[in-house]
Amino acid sequence: MQDKKSIENPIENEAKLPEERAIEGSKELSADSPQKQTKILKSKFELAKEKIENAKVRSAQAKAQIEECLENIESDTKELEALKKSLQKEAIDNTKRLFDELGVDIESVDANKESQIGLVSAEDGEVEIKDLKSGKVGAFLWALLAMVVAFVAWCYAATSSLGLSLFPSKFPDIDRLTKALEWTSKQLGQGDSASVGAAVVVGVLLLLGWLIYMILVSIRHSKNLRLAEQTDEAVSLYCTDKEDCKAKMKIVRDHIQKSTKTLTKYKVLLEEQNAKLKRALVVEEANGYDSLHNKTKEEIEATKKLIEQLKKLLDTPISESGVLSKEAIETLKHAIKEVNEHIMKIYK
Repeated sequence: MQDKKSIENPIENEAKLPEERAIEGSKELSADSPQKQTKILKSKFELAKEKIENAKVRSAQAKAQIEECLENIESDTKELEALKKSLQKEAIDNTKRLFDELGVDIESVDANKESQIGLVSAEDGEVEIKDLKSGKVGAFLWALLAMVVAFVAWCYAATSSLGLSLFPSKFPDIDRLTKALEWTSKQLGQGDSASVGAAVVVGVLLLLGWLIYMILVSIRHSKNLRLAEQTDEAVSLYCTDKEDCKAKMKIVRDHIQKSTKTLTKYKVLLEEQNAKLKRALVVEEANGYDSLHNKTKEEIEATKKLIEQLKKLLDTPISESGVLSKEAIETLKHAIKEVNEHIMKIYK
């Protein structure tokens, strides 16, 4: 019968995350194996780097999408402002002049005033993504320092036991070094062997340096992984927030486009009303409102309704912090209703 341990489920293996595979792979190595330490460190650092790179890409994409939305809104806003200036010059000013000549009061409308459109910035809430450092250079320097300190401590112990001065009168002092190495060998029960002493000293120093290096690099990689996970979470929140902003700005853009279309209709209708009022001035030769024909009075009232609703539409802020205001929605709704009713009366 085939051993159960030799049976592997390829589907389960494929479904496992990279972190799980790295951890399982590390379990196959012995507890004191250098390969295990290297593999764990590499897995943590590589995983952290992947998370950071992925976060950079997602953050850049979210920011680019918001910038594109802002550019589209800016373009639509320029078109709206250009239309408003044309509306003021070619329709509203003429309406005001004709009403003055007819002796009728009318509300003052300023279409040249810029629309109040408050938007968010692509940089709002942007996450600062820091590049990761392997920590190998710092770990190497600390390991080297520890080896130097350990070497000095060994020199002190050896020279003190031999009754020698810690500081040699000449350098290099081969005799002093040989005696110190022989003393070390003798402490280990290996006799007065300088070669054994040298091997022990060098081995211990290298082992100490390697342990400190691996510990510090491991700590750094663990910190990198935590930082990467925190950054990934922050970027996820940033992307979610910008996705919400994008949806809200689309609503604002749709409103601006509808406003532009509606104002175009108002401009055409006001020009038509101005033509009717100009005809009344020339044809009726009236001396004031009371002497005007009833049909002309109806046109004056219809024009006043258009102007009143137009003023409300122009004076209402469109958005604040990227969110379309309720007032703007209601005002545009009434403006569209008014202009449609006017058009229906024309074609009745």
